[in-house]
Amino acid sequence: MSWKSTPTDKSSQIGEALSNRQLTRALEKHLPANVFGGVWARNHLDILRPTSYPKAYVINTDDEDQPGRHWTVFVCEGPDHITFFDFYGCPPDVYGEAFRRFVQDLQLHYQPRWIQGLESVVCGHYCLYYLCHRFHVPSPHALSVFGHVYRVNDILVEQWARDHFPDLQKDQKKGQRCRCFFAL
Repeated sequence: MSWKSTPTDKSSQIGEALSNRQLTRALEKHLPANVFGGVWARNHLDILRPTSYPKAYVINTDDEDQPGRHWTVFVCEGPDHITFFDFYGCPPDVYGEAFRRFVQDLQLHYQPRWIQGLESVVCGHYCLYYLCHRFHVPSPHALSVFGHVYRVNDILVEQWARDHFPDLQKDQKKGQRCRCFFAL
């Protein structure tokens, strides 16, 4: 049995996966309108062209016609500079050609630190946390609360999201989401 087919006990997962609709509603309320660029599927990267900076996008690593796999963040800092945030610490090209093209010819900064556990579905929660601490209540040291015990990080960010976004629990279970890494 390969690591990709390892069964995952749902009871061990932390939190509920957030949908594109939940992320959009939360970020529309908490980010400045001129900063928030939307929540998109991977196949929309080719059409995203910011006209003002900074511009923040939450991007799923699946295409729109797929159920969703993993949420990531791009922040276009200026016309030639972009920041990529993945909670597994991966650079954007790990997620395929569309991600690679989106950052092509730009000065890229990405956060290489692994924060999220492989058995969690809280990547959307991490997107909320990162963007809110970047733009809503700026804190340059926001990520310092996360250590090397991924399960503890996941519990912390899931609790933070529940405390700051009580409406997240009210969802119609529609839209693109993320899945536990082991379920991929």
